[in-house]
Amino acid sequence: NTGVTASTLLAAISPTGLETGLWTVQSKPAAAANPTFTDATLYNTQISGLEQGKYVLLWTVTNGACQSASTVTLQVTNQPTPANAGTDFTECLFKTVALSATPVTTGLGTWSVFSKPTGSPDPVFEDENSPTSKVYGLVAGNYIFTWSSYNGPGCSTSTDQVNVQMVNPPTPAQAGNFQTICVGTEATMAGNTPTVGVGTWTVTSQPGGTILFDNANSPNAKASGLDRKSTRLNSSHEWISRMP
Repeated sequence: NTGVTASTLLAAISPTGLETGLWTVQSKPAAAANPTFTDATLYNTQISGLEQGKYVLLWTVTNGACQSASTVTLQVTNQPTPANAGTDFTECLFKTVALSATPVTTGLGTWSVFSKPTGSPDPVFEDENSPTSKVYGLVAGNYIFTWSSYNGPGCSTSTDQVNVQMVNPPTPAQAGNFQTICVGTEATMAGNTPTVGVGTWTVTSQPGGTILFDNANSPNAKASGLDRKSTRLNSSHEWISRMP
């Protein structure tokens, strides 16, 4: 069912000879309108106007004064909420990873692992049915998680995937020792060289003017434009990772 009404073809045994058949509705969901048979005397007729819930239909075959009847039950379900697993993202190892799917309002949402780094252990979901479940046991590499929305048999499962790239934390930043220099000269910075990530010099405070680095990503960058008063320079190692 698309959420409005549904239709389906019935499949009773066809009458033979002088026999005649007739479909009738024995029960339907409370407050639901009566469904419509395209031809109530046809064993494989189409029934329309079905709403979510259970229907019991009766197929009666008559041959003169004799009758035979049998019932069939139809369970109609609405389509599940379209799955939306959220936006792909990158996270640093050792940080809590929380997923961000759209909640399922019709049906049940479930997380599963579609792919993980080769040889890595299986991730563990804190609550596989929560759209914002946390995931544990991740290692460096790319993961693809599937968010499935299911509302019982009869309707297709809706799925969507999210890519999570786990990266190693950057090398701890060391900006070097305090320096005293002469006004008008350049300061040669002495940061450590990151082995993981990219180092970047930034100015956290200054008395005035404009400080320029000849190469803000070099641990030994030269800083010019220093004023007479104290200037504080900060070295930050930033890991920049983009999804392929």
